[in-house]
Amino acid sequence: MSHADDPLGVLASTRPVVEQAAWVTIDHARVEAVADDLAAITAEPTTWAHPLHFTDPANPERTAAWVLVLDALNFCFWSERPDPDVRWRVEWRGETVDGYWALAATLSRAMEEGYPLDDPSWLANLSPVDLRRILRPAEAGCEQIPLFGNRLANLQELGRGLLEIGGGRSAAAELIRA
Repeated sequence: MSHADDPLGVLASTRPVVEQAAWVTIDHARVEAVADDLAAITAEPTTWAHPLHFTDPANPERTAAWVLVLDALNFCFWSERPDPDVRWRVEWRGETVDGYWALAATLSRAMEEGYPLDDPSWLANLSPVDLRRILRPAEAGCEQIPLFGNRLANLQELGRGLLEIGGGRSAAAELIRA
C-alpha cells in the first residue's frame, strides 16, 4: 500500500487487528451501500440565524468580516481552573453564555458598540486593552478568555493578511469571493 493510499498510516496500523479479529467482520457490500445512500442525500447547511450571531443585511461585508473574526478566535475555551463559577462567560441581552456562544455574543456586542471589527487596519493594530474590553467577562470574579495572547495575535495577523489582499472594509468579503 502506498503512502498516497494511506497517508496517515491508519490502514497499515490497523491491518493486524482486522486480520486477527475473530468476532468482528466488515460487511463491505453494506459499507458501499451506505456510502451510496449518503452520496445521494442533498445536505442543506444549518441556518445561521441565531440571536447571538451578528448579521447586517444592509451590509453583508460587515457580516463576512464578523464571521472571519469569529473563526479566527473560535478555539479552546477550556479553563485551567477547575471551578466552573470562575470560568470565562459573558452576559448579553439578559443571557449568560460561555464557550463559543460567549465568543459570538462578545463579538456581536462589539459590533453594536462600534468596534470596527470589519476594518483590517484596526485589527492589525488591535491593542490588548481593546480586545480585553471586547471579550470582557460577565462579572469581576470570572477569568478572562483562555489563550488571550494567542487570540490577540490571531486578530492582528488577520488584519495584516486582509491588508495584503486589498485592505478595505470589504476585504473579508473579497477573500470569501476569491
